[in-house]
Amino acid sequence: MQYTPAQAFEILYDHYCTQMLTFLQQSGRQFGLLCDASKVRFDPPLPKSQATKLGKSLEFLISGSTFDSLEIRQDSLGQVSVHFVVGLAPRGEGELVSVRVRGIRQIFIKDTAHDDCALFTRVDSRLIFPTDTPNHDEQESFAEESFSKEEQQSLQIILQNTHNAKVLAQLQGNKHNK
Repeated sequence: MQYTPAQAFEILYDHYCTQMLTFLQQSGRQFGLLCDASKVRFDPPLPKSQATKLGKSLEFLISGSTFDSLEIRQDSLGQVSVHFVVGLAPRGEGELVSVRVRGIRQIFIKDTAHDDCALFTRVDSRLIFPTDTPNHDEQESFAEESFSKEEQQSLQIILQNTHNAKVLAQLQGNKHNK
């Protein structure tokens, strides 16, 4: 499969972000995330009145029990996402937060002077490759918005079969070679 420069740039950033998250988790270092709100999912979903007040960016402090619940997962399509529990509910119940690595705009920590220090800041590939707009975001939003949760689970099960995954890879290769 051949990637455009913008697509390769996004893949590079995703990999770097994943490595930084893994390093922080393994070293036990608490950190913060600034995320694109449209790429963040809550389970159970937030009430619409609360969701509309969130804005375009969400900041999460990954510390304490939230840090302990942190999981970095890769699905059968190769998409990496971060999952953790936050206590947003009025009675202190936790809500599972999921965000794809592509939705993480910044990872930050407190330095020794207790100032925020950005370890990772995502640069929009359209700013660097304006004529080479990746269609990964379009594919992600199509996959997320077009299928119900049950349909997404079924798709994951289908793609976990190695034969099915090979067929899909061949089809994608043929699409890009045309």
